Amino acid sequence: MKRYSDSKPISSLIRREDKTDPKPEYQRGPVWSKKQKQLLIDTILRDLDIPKFYLRAVNGGQYEWEVVDGQQRLRSIWEFRRSEYKISNDAEPVGEIEIANLTYANLPEELKDKFDSYALDLVILENATLDEVEEMFVRLQNGSTLKAAERRNALPGNMKLFIRELAKHDFFNNCGFKNKRFDFDQVAAQCMLLELNGGVRNIKNTDLEKMYLENDDFNSESSEAKKINKVLNYMVRTFPEKTPELKQGNVISLYIIVSMLLEKYAIPDYESRIGKWFIEFETKRFADLDLPEDQRDSEMVAYQNAVGHSSDAIESLEYRNKILAREFFSTFDEILPLDETREFSYGQKLAIFRRDKSLCQLKIKCAGKKLGWDDDWHIDHKIAFSKGGGTTVANGQLACAECNLAKGSKD
Repeated sequence: MKRYSDSKPISSLIRREDKTDPKPEYQRGPVWSKKQKQLLIDTILRDLDIPKFYLRAVNGGQYEWEVVDGQQRLRSIWEFRRSEYKISNDAEPVGEIEIANLTYANLPEELKDKFDSYALDLVILENATLDEVEEMFVRLQNGSTLKAAERRNALPGNMKLFIRELAKHDFFNNCGFKNKRFDFDQVAAQCMLLELNGGVRNIKNTDLEKMYLENDDFNSESSEAKKINKVLNYMVRTFPEKTPELKQGNVISLYIIVSMLLEKYAIPDYESRIGKWFIEFETKRFADLDLPEDQRDSEMVAYQNAVGHSSDAIESLEYRNKILAREFFSTFDEILPLDETREFSYGQKLAIFRRDKSLCQLKIKCAGKKLGWDDDWHIDHKIAFSKGGGTTVANGQLACAECNLAKGSKD
């Protein structure tokens, strides 16, 4: 990579606007406030210094330059030159000239000339690889308020490239949040980390950055890569249109459920039913929010707290998964495990325990005694597994240990 310094008037960069890419993939979108833009213009009109612009020279294609650093400032200059916003209404005069509340078009010719001829200091990068440019971007932005997802998007390596492509999956366009400052990349990365882990874990920003760095040689044809695409393909069929209920935290919880179902259960034609179930669950949750405090469902309160606080922590994810799994298997009690094993899953056990109101259903050695979650109890097949009884919620019943053992001895 070669670099050299240059200086060009604003008018030169105005002419090159259509040849300058302000937002290559490692860059964030426009986020400057109007006040920040106005302050920049005020600084230029007073002939004060502003930081350097870093531009990458590119060969071929639509653009001649990519903006490595200075995107917000360059956009602000272009927009002001087009009179898309005014100078602050409390701006002090420049010399004897009033500038408050003026657009570029309203400026006196003297100040237009001053603005157009203002010299911008440039650093031009030539023959720079994408990894070199992205590393420089991270270093230049290290002291700014980049979001974690923006910093990761500028890291080198295959995992960054895989997540970048994954964030373009059609499913994310149907979610109820926008891709503001790489939010799609954030959720895609969290799902990827869960898949690599094979289940629930912390998915905080520090964990995601570690994943990027430790998987810089990630294979996009690996089993984990194929699995996450399989899950997202299923989810886009489940939610084929814009679904406002799909907020960031909910998408993660739903992903965990769908990934588990595809791994362990037969759900080939359940897409629309799962979509309806999830929307009904969210409707019930939001309805609970509107109830007086003393009338609210305590589990819904706890679920809401888990969504709203430390939603990327393992404790929050495990609790949300427990509630969603129970709700799911209570609704779809006919679903069969793919491996047809004898053992009921945790979600099935929880659903049966709640459905049976924690009471023993066999009543062989007891009269239907009340059981606690930590007591010694079993889930019994109503129709014996050996006789073709399925390992489903519908074919399961809660039994105290004594009754279940008594039934076994009778069989």
